[in-house]
Amino acid sequence: LPLLKQWGRHMGELLPTEWHSNVETAMQSGEINTTDIEIGSKVFSLAFVPIAGNDYVNLYGADITKRVQTENRLRDSEQSARDRLRRLQALRTIDQAITSTLNLEEVLDSVLSETLTLLDVDAAAVLLVDEDDWLTYSAGAGFNTKEIQRSMVHVGEGISGKSAQELELHWVEDTRDPSIGFTRQGLLRAEKFVSYYAAPLVSRGSLLGILEAYK
Repeated sequence: LPLLKQWGRHMGELLPTEWHSNVETAMQSGEINTTDIEIGSKVFSLAFVPIAGNDYVNLYGADITKRVQTENRLRDSEQSARDRLRRLQALRTIDQAITSTLNLEEVLDSVLSETLTLLDVDAAAVLLVDEDDWLTYSAGAGFNTKEIQRSMVHVGEGISGKSAQELELHWVEDTRDPSIGFTRQGLLRAEKFVSYYAAPLVSRGSLLGILEAYK
């Protein structure tokens, strides 16, 4: 049996000392004491059952692996549904901000706020492109220093510049990798960021800038 093998015991022998407290709890309360234990890829439910009028406890074990796996799948499914709903709500908020106001500052604040929620990141910034194809800092949220405000990247340069040039999302799992070519190392050192996202902001086919997210 997996449990006996795990404990190094045979039928009829005493339980390992770490389980004695479960036995004592069952005997003192007169009620069944249950707990779960993982052994390898299996999950077992143990029931310590006090025998009325006798000074001992019976131990019963059941393999509940399939039940636990089903519960985990349901939990993951529910979490995925909640995540999708959160993303839809965030996108709806951004859409409302864009369509309800011409105030750029309000729009950017809404975009940044929802980005932090949507992507579960630590900080986000918007770099807007000028007529000379320079991406410069316009707004940010979640930063601990002012280093991000010095951001100035030419379209086509570095990860953010390539995102703007190719009009595609770029994601870097570890910006500390020198082969990645992240140009603003001072920002990474100051903020201790590791992961990075860059997404182009486009309106009617024209590049407005990029949205950056850091974690």
